[in-house]
Amino acid sequence: MENCNSSTATFYRNFHDKFELISWIFAHSTEEIYTNILNGELRWNEAMLQIIGIMDERRDFYTNALKATSGIDSFLFYANEKSELTLTEYVAKSTGGRVDDQILFDIHFYLMACTSVAVEWFINMKPYTREQLVDYLTCAMPEELKKYLLIDENMKN
Repeated sequence: MENCNSSTATFYRNFHDKFELISWIFAHSTEEIYTNILNGELRWNEAMLQIIGIMDERRDFYTNALKATSGIDSFLFYANEKSELTLTEYVAKSTGGRVDDQILFDIHFYLMACTSVAVEWFINMKPYTREQLVDYLTCAMPEELKKYLLIDENMKN
């Protein structure tokens, strides 16, 4: 806020509520990751590892965000929506613009499952590393999505 030459109160007036502020913090922290996915510079499993790493670095903040928000205004809803939009756009680029209904369903279903499992791991401190978590989530990915999200850029040609 000091860099913006504004007071704390002025900064907070930019947000409708705490949910919007939490979402902004997450978006600001992960913007480069999502850009790198869209540019084909980062595979989805690598992005998940980075996103979980960002959250792990600020564990207390994100644990409170996950516990204190719910429903359509929740931080989780925002994070899922952002991931879903990004992955859909990425698949659309890979398919020349068309994404069929089954792929859209697979993206939605997979991200809902990833989110649920990651939140449980995050809040309940499951006994495996974030790398193991990402490996498990990657293995659970529907095969159709793997074709788009895990293939190396040089294998597409």
